[in-house]
Formats: sequence, C-alpha cells, structure tokens
Amino acid sequence: WGWPAHGGLALANSIAVTAEMVALLWWLRPRMDGLAEPGLGMAVAKMSLAAAGMALALGLLLPFLPAAPGWLGGVMGIAAGGVVYGGLAYLLRVEELTAIQARLWRRIKK
Repeated sequence: WGWPAHGGLALANSIAVTAEMVALLWWLRPRMDGLAEPGLGMAVAKMSLAAAGMALALGLLLPFLPAAPGWLGGVMGIAAGGVVYGGLAYLLRVEELTAIQARLWRRIKK
C-alpha cells in the first residue's frame, strides 16, 4: 500500500496550517481580549470528531471510487466528504454551522 505520491505534500501542508493556527491564536489572544477559550475547545473537539468520521467514510469509500479518470474520483470524494462532514457537524450541533445556516437564511429571505 504505502503512501500515495502526494501524501508527503498533504502531510506537510497539514503541519504548516496547524502551526500557523497555533501561532495566530497565540498572537491574536491578547489583541482580542481572549478568544472564548472554554467554547473553543469544545468546538475544536466536535469538528475533529466530524473530520475523523469523514476520514473513516472516505477510507471505506476509496476502493469504490473510479480510478480513471482521476478527476472524477476526486470530485466524488470531495462531494462525499463534504456531505459526511456536514451531516456529522449538524448531528454534533457545531455552533459555527448554525451561524452559517442563519446567514444563508437571511440572504435567501432578502
């Protein structure tokens, strides 16, 4: 099995984005009088659980995605991952999702 050819690039990007997030949180906290740390931990935990569920679902779906053309498997994987993550975030009642829904409803009603 081994890593896909682009696996190292994806891992490096994930590490870089995580480091950037930690640095920005450290830098912004004093400038914003805190970032609601008690709620932040629970939100990150819920999003991490939804992401883990999405990863599991995509891992199970991978053998069924078409190998050629490659872009079709990618589009199908992105769509399936988005649906699974969105569904799990909804079930876990991720507050950010509720805020996005409220904003969308306001725009639709205008």
